[in-house]
Amino acid sequence: MSFESLLAEGRLRRRRISREDIRLLMRLAERDLADAAVVGLSADRRFLIAYEAALNLATIPLLSAGCETHGTGHH
Repeated sequence: MSFESLLAEGRLRRRRISREDIRLLMRLAERDLADAAVVGLSADRRFLIAYEAALNLATIPLLSAGCETHGTGHH
């Protein structure tokens, strides 16, 4: 599915980004990956924290293309 079709369906919307937006997502992902390595947390909790890092990292290319989902902004 193309960006254009996702925009037309309302699943994406245009958004201007800054380098700070990208830096923030990178810092959040780094923090989450460090937290996921904490010994003593349950495997489920560590997975959820690592998953959050992956979501933040996966958002970077989307934002770099000038788009965001309606769910973006959870960071």
